[in-house]
Amino acid sequence: MIGSYAGISFTVSEDKVQTFQEMSRETASRWNTHEVIGAKPKQEFLGPDLDSMSFTMNLSAWRGVSPLQLAERLRQFCSKGEYDNLIVGGRNFGKYLIESVSETYNVVNNRGEVVQASIDVSLKEYV
Repeated sequence: MIGSYAGISFTVSEDKVQTFQEMSRETASRWNTHEVIGAKPKQEFLGPDLDSMSFTMNLSAWRGVSPLQLAERLRQFCSKGEYDNLIVGGRNFGKYLIESVSETYNVVNNRGEVVQASIDVSLKEYV
């Protein structure tokens, strides 16, 4: 197993490919700007900001995954405001909530079934 999040196991095997690509992480800090008459503004460090992470899952029924079922699980997790530990390669990145889920239906068969889809997931650190 590659990792897990929201009750979903990221895995690659002969029968099933259910993992992500292009994972990115952003770390930022919070600053306030104070105006000063006749001089440049002064910056005040407020503290760290919440980390953000995102990834894309390219899912295919031909690789043992139902793209719509997995997308529905992620949408429900997002809609309910739930959070979970994001674990990749045995490393726990901490608790994250889903800010958004975006789906692209890449292949739809002649019965109207989505057999291949790309799902973009945006996460925000939860503290």
